[in-house]
Amino acid sequence: MTARVDGIRHYAAGNRFARDPVAVARIVVPPPGVPVGTLVAQGKAELGFQQWSELMNVAGIDVLGPLPPAIQTITTFSGGVGAQSTHVEAARHLLAHMAAPAAADLKRRFGMEPA
Repeated sequence: MTARVDGIRHYAAGNRFARDPVAVARIVVPPPGVPVGTLVAQGKAELGFQQWSELMNVAGIDVLGPLPPAIQTITTFSGGVGAQSTHVEAARHLLAHMAAPAAADLKRRFGMEPA
């Protein structure tokens, strides 16, 4: 699975903002565990950048779409079975199911793109 990462600190556009003192004064970094979209919905930020899957279900915001490819970062999620797992076959079966083409539509519904 891949997810679009639209966090200001994760791509080249962030460097452009960091060089602009007016922009730096307006940047709001959410506390850990607080979705960016929540701050936008509450009026604490005017514009937010975060993974599509994190923004798509936040009430009170309009998601405008993905960033241009030149400044967008893609996150690839990976899965593995722990060496001490007592359910190796079940874990492998789950990972195979998640990687199967049949799971592509479900990934898209949750804001991700199949790898």
